Amino acid sequence: TWIDTGTDPSFFGPEDANRKVVLGTEGGIPSLWIIVGPPLQELTRKLQKLVGVTPRPPLWSLGYHQCRWEYKGEKHLKWLNDHMVKHKTPNDGLWLDIDYMEGYRVFTYDKDAFPEGPEKTCAKYAALGRKVVPIIDPGVKLEPGNPVYEDGLKKNVFCLTPEGKPYVGFVWPGETVFPDFSKPEARTWWAGYAKSFKALGFGGAWVDMNDPSTGAVDPYAMLFRDGTLPHGAFRNQYALGMQMATRDGFQQASPNERIFILSRSGYTGTSRFAAIWTGDNVSNRWYLKGTIPTTLNLSLSGIPFNGPDVGWCMNDTNEELMIDWVKSGFLFPFFRNHSGGSHRRQEPWTFSDQGLHIITWYTSLRYMLMPYLYQLFVQQERDGDPILRPVQYHYAGGEIPDDVFLVGESILQAPVLEESGHRQLDLPAGQWFDARWGKWVSGHLEAVCGPFATPLYF
Repeated sequence: TWIDTGTDPSFFGPEDANRKVVLGTEGGIPSLWIIVGPPLQELTRKLQKLVGVTPRPPLWSLGYHQCRWEYKGEKHLKWLNDHMVKHKTPNDGLWLDIDYMEGYRVFTYDKDAFPEGPEKTCAKYAALGRKVVPIIDPGVKLEPGNPVYEDGLKKNVFCLTPEGKPYVGFVWPGETVFPDFSKPEARTWWAGYAKSFKALGFGGAWVDMNDPSTGAVDPYAMLFRDGTLPHGAFRNQYALGMQMATRDGFQQASPNERIFILSRSGYTGTSRFAAIWTGDNVSNRWYLKGTIPTTLNLSLSGIPFNGPDVGWCMNDTNEELMIDWVKSGFLFPFFRNHSGGSHRRQEPWTFSDQGLHIITWYTSLRYMLMPYLYQLFVQQERDGDPILRPVQYHYAGGEIPDDVFLVGESILQAPVLEESGHRQLDLPAGQWFDARWGKWVSGHLEAVCGPFATPLYF
């Protein structure tokens, strides 16, 4: 879908006075919904109610999560848990990237990495208050003898090519085929495997590569509905189909449990099935600054449960950048520390004693404010208000920088994103309680920040 508002700077001809907005699509007639406000609150609430609110998530999903493209099983989980306990770092989720699998085959696990089996391992850490969350990719390894591949082939659940053969991409396991989530029977098939996988004791799921990512192979030969629909007819919905099927399987395995799914990609209505993280960012300040407007825009666009990875992913972070990233994002709806195995470690205890103390202090502050965060999700489910909000959501007028934001209605955060350690800020009208200095303030401020102080106002 594309929209031309008639303001294309490359257009030099005479403008048509009757041409205001042109809306079109590459592959058919678009569906146009017009939502009338005029207040931003009303527009957001109406949109959220239209596409579906986020079901109240499990409390643990709002905690601090630790991940690295390297963790694969018991050895890493024990190391993480031991350090969390030693350094008194609160944590609710230990995440496993693709290395936990057996040859990157979906719905498998490396038996050497889980000598006692995932059931005992996951139960042990769940008893300590830490859920184990594995990654799940849609690509199924094309391999005779692979039971998931053989079963899917038999039941005709894979995407096809124009020649009527299973479409083959090239992702982590090598040659891969892809479930056709546009077909109800394919979603049911996938849900069956997801149900068995959840029964191994995993706390939630991280569904990735669901754009769909096909590697170095042209995706446009991937057809849907037994080859009757072109790639563009379902491409943007592919991740949503995977979310629906995975959540369904997990819910079948644990019918009395609130299910948490995190997804890389999404679509209209995704908020009913999964949270979204903003993908693979780079460890630099340009990306740090971009996380705030990105998260706010998602929040206003029907995806309130979202957030960036802290510190990740390409390039090495440094202590000052990592601290500023934590200070900026410690109250984002989703809060995960993630890094790549070929890059600098960034678990809190891999920094200096002061760095560890600061990161743990802000992480602990998130837990102190957890009742407030949780009630924002209750409010979102009831009314459709996002968790993170632009200042204009409640305070009209004035020019507010896009790196100043509200957490709910009662907390205003203005993180310092430059290395200088200070910023200027014009507060919205009224009196605000400065959490750094414990006093009431208003108007124009020069916000100077030390290691333990980020501009936070109530």
